[in-house]
Amino acid sequence: MASHPMYHEYRVHQLVQETLDSVMEDASSSIESDDGESMKEELKSEDTDRGESDIEADETHLARAHWILLHKMNKQGTVVHATFDHLMNEYKHTRPIWQFGRNIDEKVKGWSKELHEDFYFRHHCASVQAAITMIMENKDDVISLTRVLNEVGAHHFFYDAYEPHLELFEDAMIEGMKKVLKGVEELDEATEKSWRALLQLTRKHLVEGISIQRNAYLKQAITPQEHTEIIQEWSRVEELGMEEAGTRLCETAFKTYSSLLSQFDLALPLPIIPTTNSHVFKQFSKMTMKV
Repeated sequence: MASHPMYHEYRVHQLVQETLDSVMEDASSSIESDDGESMKEELKSEDTDRGESDIEADETHLARAHWILLHKMNKQGTVVHATFDHLMNEYKHTRPIWQFGRNIDEKVKGWSKELHEDFYFRHHCASVQAAITMIMENKDDVISLTRVLNEVGAHHFFYDAYEPHLELFEDAMIEGMKKVLKGVEELDEATEKSWRALLQLTRKHLVEGISIQRNAYLKQAITPQEHTEIIQEWSRVEELGMEEAGTRLCETAFKTYSSLLSQFDLALPLPIIPTTNSHVFKQFSKMTMKV
């Protein structure tokens, strides 16, 4: 059953405040730690002074004006729903990230309608809508917003969300807008460029937070002895040969991926996998080991 528009708007504003309170309360746990600060310095070593706004008003003002217009047209929620619709349909391998994605059963006719009625789906969409509103309302306070986005990124590390997922979200949101917005609120070329600028800068600071938390987690989760053992194991990999190691890794990865598809009943079969002796497979395995 759909919620009343007035309650939905109230809940979005409530989520904005909850997000700010929660994020700022936890900020000191990782971002202000010695490990976090050192990692942050490394990440921004090639950037200009933090006090200089890298979220330029002339690049993103159209996106903010557009978001305000969508609020007046009661289309913000529609856009966020369309964003996740696009992700669930075009990038099925991302479904297991969210509980509502894991509940999708494509054998059920009209599963998309059921998805929109799912409590977790609606709550997550409202949270994303609130987060975008928070960014729009505070984007001129670059230092504070950057800190908040770093912390949000740090939280996402524990949800197994990584840099490529944020890139997919950016594209999905643009595609979602193009699909559902018509008339005066339609996404034109200039507004799309502004949105991409805002989403890319947002992604940059979220990625910072993910990287900071990953670094802090690894330092806290691995003992010196375990670190030594990992180095020794990597030496054995090098002795085996990077090509052979890459072949074994990719073979295992393909088998694991196929198993996950079966486990979550995803209709996303792998294309024909080239033989291990083929040029394509060897090239892919080399690229994987390089990463």
